[in-house]
Amino acid sequence: MDKVESVSLIRRSSMGLTGGLCLIYAALVAATGDPTPIWPWSPVLLGGLTGLIIAASLALSGRAVAERATDELYRSQDHRAQRIGYWVALLLFPVFGALMSADAVTPALAFPMMGTLTAAAYLIPHALLTGGDG
Repeated sequence: MDKVESVSLIRRSSMGLTGGLCLIYAALVAATGDPTPIWPWSPVLLGGLTGLIIAASLALSGRAVAERATDELYRSQDHRAQRIGYWVALLLFPVFGALMSADAVTPALAFPMMGTLTAAAYLIPHALLTGGDG
């Protein structure tokens, strides 16, 4: 595995892990009815740690490797993940609005679910789309 693949694997894995935690957090909120089923700062801290890990891997790999790891194909796939995340996040508003108006979900539960699902809607597609040979 060359350095570019290593940087890509670190980025994909850390973003996928963070997206998975966000998805699990939302599922736990829905399943338990508790807006804080695990420590509420865990998605934020893992997200920040992910950013630091990615930045460190790019910085330590050197400029040439970092440029190759963030080439045009990567940017195209990242933009696709951003578009998916945007539309999923936008669709969460009417879905949760309908659920809240039907008294199926309280605002205290809807907001943590919407927040973590919004993050997962970008992070998981990013991890899937930016992998391997493209």
